[in-house]
Amino acid sequence: MAWATDLTRISNLRFNRLRNRLLLFYFLAITAILVFFATTIYVLVSRDRQQQFDQQLQQIGTSAAGIWEVVHHEYEELTTEPEYAAYRRTLPRDRQGQLLPIALVQLMAKYQTDTAPPLVRGTLLDTTYGIAWYTPTRELLIYEGILFNLPLPDQIPAEGLFVSRDKTRSFLQPIYKALPQSGQELLGYVAVTGTLAELKTELDHLRTNLFLGVVLVAGFVVVAGWWLTRQSIAPVDASLAQLKQFTADASHELRTPLTAIQASAEVLQSHPERIHPSDIEKVSAIATAATRMGHLVKDLLLIARLDAQAPDQRGWHVIDLDELLEDLVELHRDRAQAAQLALTYQPQATAKVYGDAEQLQRLFANLLSNALQYTPAGGIVTVTLQQTGKTAVVRVQDNGIGIAPVDLPHVFERFWRTEEARHHYRDGSGLGLAIAKTIVERHHGQISVQSQPHQGTCFEVKLPC
Repeated sequence: MAWATDLTRISNLRFNRLRNRLLLFYFLAITAILVFFATTIYVLVSRDRQQQFDQQLQQIGTSAAGIWEVVHHEYEELTTEPEYAAYRRTLPRDRQGQLLPIALVQLMAKYQTDTAPPLVRGTLLDTTYGIAWYTPTRELLIYEGILFNLPLPDQIPAEGLFVSRDKTRSFLQPIYKALPQSGQELLGYVAVTGTLAELKTELDHLRTNLFLGVVLVAGFVVVAGWWLTRQSIAPVDASLAQLKQFTADASHELRTPLTAIQASAEVLQSHPERIHPSDIEKVSAIATAATRMGHLVKDLLLIARLDAQAPDQRGWHVIDLDELLEDLVELHRDRAQAAQLALTYQPQATAKVYGDAEQLQRLFANLLSNALQYTPAGGIVTVTLQQTGKTAVVRVQDNGIGIAPVDLPHVFERFWRTEEARHHYRDGSGLGLAIAKTIVERHHGQISVQSQPHQGTCFEVKLPC
């Protein structure tokens, strides 16, 4: 249902669609901008937090590399000094009796007791980080924290290497000792590993808040857009209403003088002896012009009434399309024969629709009249009736002058005619198809056209049975 821009219900379906489309475009544009900015904020914050996380890993790794010599010295002292033999026997070993990697707290506990203390993981670090010290042969010696079981890659550059695995990220750095003559000596490696769970939780929270923010602002946009559309369309609505009223009033007022002109012209034509021979053609032109203007005024009045009035279904009833179309074809058969055209009706169903009989008759009369008008002598005009499910399908097809593909989107516009149509038939007003489309829409149907230049045109009308 369209959102009204004033207290008056507007019956013009095309105007309602235009108003709704404006609101939809406004909403989509603002939402797209909000999504773009929210995505940009998320990407920037995510990248910034990732860089901070990497910097923190690198700082811890640099600090851990700085104490490598101390850690290695303490480990050699533990494994070689006889005074620590009793303590060494309490440390964990593999099946072959080889000493397993030990925690930093176990390494430093040799100064306090002869028995290894119970392993308390994360003594120096929280549970989100872990540090591991390796020998030059990549054997793990000492670790701290719970995140230390990391296989080293084959190549680790001197400046360090970041590695992501599962939900963790590690910084690996080789440890070198400068030598006076030979440059530098590889002492070992240090690996700092951090869990991404906390960072992921933080980014998920940010993403959720941004999403809720976009939804909330989009809701405000709908309300604000409705109000703005109401304010911006109100003058257009008022102008359109005035234009409709003017068209209806002008069409109604023109009927009286046109009727007088037509009557006077007919009287003069019925008594040619009273007319000067040089004025006979002028009177005939006046009569023709008056008749053409009468049709135009009649069309304008009809389309103005269709625009101004909401569909009144009190006068609607069930209509047999087969009978209606058959009567129309018979009504136009003399015209077709006079134009040397073959007019046929091919009913394949007896569909019934609910609607206004006068309007439906005008709808198909316009389509049939167009087909006869723009089909050269010797052509064929065919009217078919089918029923597909709960839809009645009427086709009016000819092999006339056709319509260029570039002109097809405009055929239902008011007062619009192709150049070839104007050349072929100058008396047309360009309102017939516009009236047909309006009638179809008021009956909740659809109308479409297919055409090729100089091959013919087919209008298809679908109405609910």
